[in-house]
Amino acid sequence: MKKCAITGGSKGLAQAWVQHFGNKQDWQIQTFAQSTGYDLHKDLERVINQSESSDLFINNAHDQQLQLKLLNHLHTSVKRMIVCGSVAADDLAAHPDEPQYGQNKRDLEWRTSHLIHNSPCDILYLKLSGTAYHNSKLIMHITDLWLNEGGFNQVHFNK
Repeated sequence: MKKCAITGGSKGLAQAWVQHFGNKQDWQIQTFAQSTGYDLHKDLERVINQSESSDLFINNAHDQQLQLKLLNHLHTSVKRMIVCGSVAADDLAAHPDEPQYGQNKRDLEWRTSHLIHNSPCDILYLKLSGTAYHNSKLIMHITDLWLNEGGFNQVHFNK
């Protein structure tokens, strides 16, 4: 049985991944979200400990520097990781209501780009746009293609 750990799980892409892997008999899913009793900041060490040795860790839930912390802690202890970035990393003014969002995503992208070539973990970086984020069917197809065929480590979506 393969283990998949996902940050988030009750909505959006995380929910789509939960359903997607839930339909596969050879995957056990662990979700880390408020809906499953986790505060990702308060429970960070518990999330890290329970995610170590996962076959796949999906670094999805954004909350300040949380994704970057999870990436830095887990890239040596999980087999594969999907990191959800954003096109907001290219335009820091794109989210005036949340000014740190773009910078957080830029920091995440920079670190992920470095680790893709310097980590024992196989990493897929998804640079998502709003349109791509809502196209879960495409994202699940890309996930399966990467898991089954490999050959790529970054997918950038248009705005």
